[in-house]
Amino acid sequence: MCKLNKRFNQIALEKNAYTGSIDLEILPENMEELSVYHRQLTGSLKLGSLPETLKTLFCNEFSGSVDLTHLPMALILPDLTENQLDGPVALTQFPEKLEQLGLTCEQFSGSVDLTRLGSKMTYLCLSEYPFSGTVDLTKMQRIRSLWERTLRRGCRFRGIFRTDQCPECKNHQVARILMENEILFEK
Repeated sequence: MCKLNKRFNQIALEKNAYTGSIDLEILPENMEELSVYHRQLTGSLKLGSLPETLKTLFCNEFSGSVDLTHLPMALILPDLTENQLDGPVALTQFPEKLEQLGLTCEQFSGSVDLTRLGSKMTYLCLSEYPFSGTVDLTKMQRIRSLWERTLRRGCRFRGIFRTDQCPECKNHQVARILMENEILFEK
């Protein structure tokens, strides 16, 4: 595949019949938005080769190990749900500008420290993500919807939820979600 014209700064390959692999290294340096989902394109996802100007990334059907510590610094909205990505994940080493992250239906492993997310993070979806560790909701006042959305669908978290000094945690729906998922929580 040839290098794309530099005039392209947005590409959407959504819900089409294209098949085969895609080489993300051919993207122009000024690329800001890449959306490739609900199609049959495949390949490995080399996040370190994405343009530094990329702000949004939506893709699925990719496979292999992925290093989330090498995301483009301008990236604010990556949605990597429904891929077949695997490997260890460090959720504390994202670009400071990152606002949202979707990692649903992945095969990642490792522990999670949700208290050290970037200051701009407002949404994190880890549904069906087999992680472990301690989630201290008392330090996450700015992330109102994070904890509930993370637990809502098929969460496979094993560990401790700290809920002291967290007014939202008194919500009966949250308590029900925690118990349904057999999550230990301490006050």
